[in-house]
Amino acid sequence: MIRCLTNGVSSGFRNARTIASCVLAILFLTGVATVTAADEDVEELVFPVYKDANLLLDREAASNVFWVDGDDSEGEVILQFRDGRLATLPPCGGLGGGEAHFQARLKLHTPNVKDTESEDGVDVYHRGWKVGSLTRASRNGWLTVDLDPCLLVLEPEINLMLKARGDDGTGISPKLSGKGARLEIVVFHPRQDPMEAEVEGGR
Repeated sequence: MIRCLTNGVSSGFRNARTIASCVLAILFLTGVATVTAADEDVEELVFPVYKDANLLLDREAASNVFWVDGDDSEGEVILQFRDGRLATLPPCGGLGGGEAHFQARLKLHTPNVKDTESEDGVDVYHRGWKVGSLTRASRNGWLTVDLDPCLLVLEPEINLMLKARGDDGTGISPKLSGKGARLEIVVFHPRQDPMEAEVEGGR
């Protein structure tokens, strides 16, 4: 495309046919890119935390904040998500190659409580595998942790554990606060070509 325009400029656009050819080529390529970007149907799923718990060594869990610490308390948070639709998600192997695939992210809320901000952040584990990381946490707001879909075992119940990345831990809002964790899934379903669907339907 660029070569076409450059050659046209260097030759002074000798005739209108050259210009028209270049414009048509640009429009054609733009149309192909648009179709490619729109050849999937997007389905967004949100799963509120079903159960959560705060594991602490030196103190009892509070009702307004769950601590994730790497110091003496070694605070960890367990999040359980339960929904039959979790077991029906497509395998991660599609990755946009004409097959259904999905992306996953964990939403966490930090309350307006002292020491909930963190320069170290947290790691997210599933069945002993680290599936996501948050490098830092701000106070009084929502945080997003991208999860590796290929490391999630797709079952009706998914358990995640939050562990501190360092001594500067953070705190998150528990389910009872009304701002509990959420597991957000975006599923991409490839659209079937109408001609292919008609052929398959007529077999």
